Amino acid sequence: SLLIFKPFLDSNAVDNSKFYKRFYSFVLIGVVGVVFGALGYIFLKSYNLQALQGITFFESWPIFLDTQAGQYAFYRALLAIAFILVFLFFKAKILKSRNFTLAESFLIFLVLVMIYFRALVSHAAASEFYPSFLVPINALHLAFKNLWIGGLLWMTLVFWPCLKKGKELVKK
Repeated sequence: SLLIFKPFLDSNAVDNSKFYKRFYSFVLIGVVGVVFGALGYIFLKSYNLQALQGITFFESWPIFLDTQAGQYAFYRALLAIAFILVFLFFKAKILKSRNFTLAESFLIFLVLVMIYFRALVSHAAASEFYPSFLVPINALHLAFKNLWIGGLLWMTLVFWPCLKKGKELVKK
């Protein structure tokens, strides 16, 4: 969601090279978090299944991957890898452009698909009260949650240098 706030960046207010390094770091941390989170979830659930069924881990792994939760977690990891590959390929174009690029639109699409896959295995999908209605509502909730957190991260990226400069001025 940091990509959405990029056009609001005032190039005179911050040192762009430092901003872009932090921006790039946040993107990498986010992708690593999604990949390790999804794979960790698959490993944990496979391990739990192993203990419950009295089978080996390598027997439980494909069983869990056959479930909807396992498949969508794996898809989210793959989408995160696709996200970082697209981002790295178009990084210079994305970071230099003041407007949205086609690559950014595709990245946002990938994030929305990840959000929808997460919503498909959420509590909304388990509800007996119109899950076909509740899953998109939950996906919308997750999307706005990401915008909220992305906005907080964006403000951190933008205002951190200002706070550092203010601290230095106070010391003088």
